[in-house]
Amino acid sequence: MKKQPKIKISLSLKDKTIELVCIAILLITWILPLAVYNDLPEEIAIHFNAEGIPDSYGPKSSLFGLPIFSLLLFLLLTILNKYPHTFNYPVEITEENAFNQYTLSTRFIRFLKLSILIVFLIIVYKSISLNPEGLGNFFLPFVLIITFAPIIIYLVKVMRSQKDE
Repeated sequence: MKKQPKIKISLSLKDKTIELVCIAILLITWILPLAVYNDLPEEIAIHFNAEGIPDSYGPKSSLFGLPIFSLLLFLLLTILNKYPHTFNYPVEITEENAFNQYTLSTRFIRFLKLSILIVFLIIVYKSISLNPEGLGNFFLPFVLIITFAPIIIYLVKVMRSQKDE
């Protein structure tokens, strides 16, 4: 396997903005359950079916699982993004295209991180709200779109950039 070049990718204003939004969402994901914890019933919705209706309940302390998992994913994806030369790419990485491909891939990881954090925030919010309707029918299509859109956009941009080289 050919070694990919190691280069440092500086964060653009767009990248810094995405990171700040991710941090804000992560903080809200922690603040919401902490702010209302004492007012919650002892049992809350902890799982939702494909239609967004709660189908499993558990102790209110289980609500902190998502913020913990969100934090772990945030940290993992943030650390991973520091090593774009270790990623697998759908195109060959050369000295000439490395900067562009690394920029695209690290931005893709940022948008994916943002998408995951948004989904977890919505689940936390709906778990603490006393809305018996659950997440609603929009949730599953929303999750699919918000998850797969960055992947599709990334692949299209990679293929376009490859044609331009």
